[in-house]
Amino acid sequence: MRVTGAVPERVVEDDSSENSSESGSLEVVDSSGEIIHRVKKLTCRVKIKEATGLPLNLSNFVFCQYTFWDHCESTVAAPVVDPEVPSPQFKDAQYSVTFSHCKVQVPL
Repeated sequence: MRVTGAVPERVVEDDSSENSSESGSLEVVDSSGEIIHRVKKLTCRVKIKEATGLPLNLSNFVFCQYTFWDHCESTVAAPVVDPEVPSPQFKDAQYSVTFSHCKVQVPL
């Protein structure tokens, strides 16, 4: 959690929604003892950069798929394909696949 401004003396979370995807509130107690209610908000950034050590015979089938909790649709990240880069010629060679994927999900 990132808090802007003065750092509060303590932070108290509502335990009733600990394992729930429901949005709740966060109680922050400031230095004067006053309770400030704030809505919980989580910003999540997913960056996929590279998959390494892959067998060459499976390198054509590489992609990344993930889901955010409380969302039904999956996100699929396809690899960056550069036709200029030659494939390894050895049967036992390991292959690396690069990705250029970034997704920001707000709020969760």
